[in-house]
Amino acid sequence: MVSVYEKEKEYLVTLPAYSFEACKVRTNVVSPISTVHHETNQYSVPTSYVGKNHLIKAFYDTVRVSFRGEEIARHIRSYAKHRYVLNLIH
Repeated sequence: MVSVYEKEKEYLVTLPAYSFEACKVRTNVVSPISTVHHETNQYSVPTSYVGKNHLIKAFYDTVRVSFRGEEIARHIRSYAKHRYVLNLIH
């Protein structure tokens, strides 16, 4: 009798050589009021990045904003709608 593993083995593939980040990724421009838009919410970033393109990575618990590979802001992700998530240091 052939085990389930033996049957399934021919369909298995090797793992990728890079790590996988389980997040939604998008790019956009920082708004004039120093926020980035993700889904229905606005998240603050430092004012020096207004008008610049950025990368948003929305994980299940955090929203991380990067500019040219450097993280510039991190917030607890809000699942409420139409909220401003602000860090007063920004």
